Formats: sequence, structure tokens, C-alpha cells
Amino acid sequence: MSVNTNPETTPRGPTTSGVTVQVHPRQEFDTVAFRDSIDQFKDVLVLPTTTFTSVFGPDAEAGYASLSSPQTSEDVIVYTLPFSEGDDPPKTTVPKAYLRGSLREQVITDDARPEVSVTAVDTADSGPLDVMRFSTKTESTQPTTCRLHPDDLASISSSDGDSVELYNPDTGARFQATARKASVNMDPGQISVSTRCRKLLNVEFPERAADGQTTTLHVRHPVRTVEGSDEKGVRSRVMDRLLNWAVDYHEVQLRLNIGLNADEGRSAGRVNADTMDVLAINDGDRVRIQSKNTETTVRCRPIDPESHFIETDSDIDATDVRDRTILLPSTARERIDAVCGDIVRVRRDTRHVAIRSITPSMFAFLGVVIGGLEIVDLLSPSLQPYGVVLTLFFAGVAIWLMLWPERVRCR
Repeated sequence: MSVNTNPETTPRGPTTSGVTVQVHPRQEFDTVAFRDSIDQFKDVLVLPTTTFTSVFGPDAEAGYASLSSPQTSEDVIVYTLPFSEGDDPPKTTVPKAYLRGSLREQVITDDARPEVSVTAVDTADSGPLDVMRFSTKTESTQPTTCRLHPDDLASISSSDGDSVELYNPDTGARFQATARKASVNMDPGQISVSTRCRKLLNVEFPERAADGQTTTLHVRHPVRTVEGSDEKGVRSRVMDRLLNWAVDYHEVQLRLNIGLNADEGRSAGRVNADTMDVLAINDGDRVRIQSKNTETTVRCRPIDPESHFIETDSDIDATDVRDRTILLPSTARERIDAVCGDIVRVRRDTRHVAIRSITPSMFAFLGVVIGGLEIVDLLSPSLQPYGVVLTLFFAGVAIWLMLWPERVRCR
């Protein structure tokens, strides 16, 4: 199917019918064809710019598409970016597209260059919003909140308190935030985000932006490309609350980068030593990573820019090991519907910390419980219920004291 490149007849919005593209392997594209040096590792579909425009319209910078082929029983939703403008693959009868290997497996079988139909997932987009300063205090203390003018919220059919997805139009990097309506000191076409979000999405106020730095963000409804985490039962939620209270944690926002090849399939992530301290974790501790409505747990290990892992990995270099960045392999990114450049929320797994802290003192803990129950047997029947309650109380105090060093680390 040929792509319409006539500007006068190019559709102004997403197409309702599919555009057929042919998926080619990575080695058939020049590196300069990708907008970012790590695009080749993203879990995305990359289209020629003319094809991307015909699918999403001339004003779109990134979007979600539904892929279908005769070999699939149901459509697959993928995040979609265009190739670098001016460095498109050579034009062919059927446009050449790139789809990362793990995504290819969901829409094809053994065809080396399959043809798939690409249809835009219709989701309201605010268009470019100028990043502006709303309040220094607000931007420093509310890292997961963004503020928009009521007109801009209405343009995407959202209300105050809804979850929205922010994205950088230059890189396609995404972050899910809570939208707040702000009509005072804000005009239509403006957006305020937290200081940390600006740094991680690499956007800035126009007056403070470096040459070529993005000064706008887009807002749209979140679109899920993977199933969300299973809803936890009441018992599990209660246990999580107790552990969060007893162990404590810091939740930080980190930018995703490609992981080490050695970590593929191992459910492991890497951060630098400073980030390990911020998270209050040790080498090998498990952390919870949240993106949109999905969550995964990985074992976290420190990485140094001079590490032999960096020296021997052809896909990554020392500059990729930065503060507030987590190196996460594709097998883990896929579980949370995230691509390189996205911002995710990371905190230590309090269950893991509790088990690690209590296990070495398990015999002492059991001694408290068994000794208490032995004393209860010596009491009269009328006092035994009180003795059991007192034993459980002292057992809780023992656990509380065992976890005291971990709570201190988060203060």
C-alpha cells in the first residue's frame, strides 16, 4: 500500500484505516535514521516520517498504534516514533519500518520481513504546551503532579485529579502524572511540572533552556500496551501497608536507560552508588519499579562508569551511568510498558528488606515467642488470653527493633 505524500491531501488527524508497512531487521537501517542513539533498543515501532504523518497527522510527534497481521489473532498496541527527519530509509512501494525483536514475535511467526497493518490509536493530545514556572515550592514538593489551564484539560477530556501522560516531543520520553487545574497565573497553552520531572524529561523554561533544548511538553490520555498488575487482595494490601510503615522507603523518579546485555533475562537493574544511597538499599536488594499502572520487581546492583561490564558491553558506555538513571534490560522494561527515556518511580521492596533483616535474628525472635507461650501455660486459664496478647505484643516490639536500622536509613 503506497503512502500519500501530497500535503494537500494528507489527513489532518489519525487515520481510521490501516497503513501497510514492511518490518525490516535493525541492520538494514543506518544509525542516523534513528532520532536518538538508543532508539534501536526501544520497545517501539519506528516509521518513516511520511508514513508516520499519514497515520497520525502532521502535528503528531509520537503516538500509539495498533498492529495487525494475518498471523495474529488479536491486535497489538505499540508506542510509535518516526525516523529522524531527513534520514528516512529509502522510499519503497511498501514503507520500511523497524520493530524491536520482542515485539516482532507478537505479530509475526517466521517471516523475515512481514507486512503489518498500522492504525493509530485515537487518543486526545493537547499539542505543544510551553513549560512555565508555577511555584517553586509546588514544583519541589509534588514530583508526580502537573498543572494545566482548565481549557487545556478540557481539550483532552480530562478533569482535575485525572492521570495523564506527559511526553517530550523531541525524544518521545513519557511520564504519568496527576493533572491539576490551575487558572491563576497560567494561560492556555502552558504547563507546570516538578523540578525533577523537568530534569528527567530534559525540558526547561524558555528563558533557561540551552540551545536546542526542548521547552514544550505534550499531554494525552495514558494508553496501556501491556496488561496491568493483578489487583492485590485485602490481605496483601494490609501486609504491604504494615511493612511500608515498619520498614519505610524513599520513592524516587529515575530515567530509564538500556540495560547491560549481561542482565537480559536476569530481572536485574543497575544504578550508581549515589542512587543506591538515596534508595537506602544494599547490593542485591530488590526494588519495585512502577510505570503507569504496571509494576515489576528487580534485583538492584551498583554500577560504576569504569566497570568492566561497561568496557565489554558494545551497546553502552560510561556516559550512560548517570545520577537518577536506572539501567534496565529490555526483558524488564517490557513488563512495565516502558521504553528508554521514560521516567519511572522506584523504591525498595519493603518485603525483601524485612525478610533480609529478620532472618539472621529468627532464632532470637522464635525464642521470644516460644518463651512467652511457655509462660502463658503457667498462668491460670483466666489470664492466658492476656498472656497470649502480651506475647504477641513483645514479638511485635522485637520485630520493630530489628527493623529500626532500616527506618533510620530513610531519615
